[in-house]
Amino acid sequence: MANELSFDARIELPGGGTIEAAFDWDAASAPIAVLFGPSGAGKTTILRALAGLERPAAGRIVWRGRPWFNATDGVWLAPQRRRVGLLFQDYALFPHLSVADNIGYGLAGLDRPERRKRVAEQLALFGLEALADRKPRRLSGGERQRVALARTLAPRPELLLLDEPLSALDAPTRETLRAELRSRLLAAGIPALVVTHDRNEALLLGDRMGVLIDGRLRQMGPIAEVFGRPAGADVAKAVGVETVVPVRVVGCEAGLATLDAGGASIMAVVDGAVEGQRGLACIRGEDVSLSIEPPQRDSPRNHLRCTVVEVQPEGPLVRVRLDGGFPLTALVTRPSREELALEPGRVVWSAIKAPAVHFVPHVATKVVR
Repeated sequence: MANELSFDARIELPGGGTIEAAFDWDAASAPIAVLFGPSGAGKTTILRALAGLERPAAGRIVWRGRPWFNATDGVWLAPQRRRVGLLFQDYALFPHLSVADNIGYGLAGLDRPERRKRVAEQLALFGLEALADRKPRRLSGGERQRVALARTLAPRPELLLLDEPLSALDAPTRETLRAELRSRLLAAGIPALVVTHDRNEALLLGDRMGVLIDGRLRQMGPIAEVFGRPAGADVAKAVGVETVVPVRVVGCEAGLATLDAGGASIMAVVDGAVEGQRGLACIRGEDVSLSIEPPQRDSPRNHLRCTVVEVQPEGPLVRVRLDGGFPLTALVTRPSREELALEPGRVVWSAIKAPAVHFVPHVATKVVR
């Protein structure tokens, strides 16, 4: 119960419509959780309800065994009593204050020596010492993001809530800061719930993920499970990647990395991979081709002997779940399904081009106690 969140609430929107979600999150084993889904799905509204800025119509919210909201018992804990740090997507820095003063803004209740100490800690943690006297207008997008996160962490909250934390940045900066953000969140040692609509962001940041569609939480689980075994066609469409499997780099040569996926070996085109590095291998279903006979070996392809586990028709396509030493999903046409006689238990061969295997390096999870 030390770092557990239980959320089961219905939120009624002013313009009509409702948002309903129920999930449990053990932040001790999965310190960074992601709420993922398209814009308008209700992700930010759930974040606001957790922060105490939105009051649900029904249900309950419990953090670390302490009720923040319970409609039946009339419990409602004010935002300032929840010890939550909320980072908005526009960062909301005060333009007239320096970096140091922005970081210290939420520390008014502390005496001056302690306030200076907390600010110095955050400046050092985020590498901002040289920028302490600058105003936000003289900072880059990445620097503003770090200042905003430092300000959110300075009061030492019990829980961090981040609303699209990288969306205000240009694409190259966003790409650079994804891995850095996860590292900094883990280093802070505070559980974080991140809202995003970006698949790569979800993959790189999270340990656990919930998928929200049309105001309803459709699935919640470990990242690889949600991507690899979506609960339905709508979730599969939302996540857009059918196979996500934890891997370890066991060899690198000429830009090709050999990845160990639970005993199975696959090749991927990876720049800068390091032997022993861990991450996720992502494979789209349409990039997996199936055949009855072992295909001819050629260098850019992975060939795996697989057993069909499940065949699930989805409109004009068929989702084929396979066991190839790790869970693998292929998307084929209905005629292909008939031609290959795809049924559970059938042995087939899969072929996957090495460039179609996308390797996402993952910063090691730090267990929060």
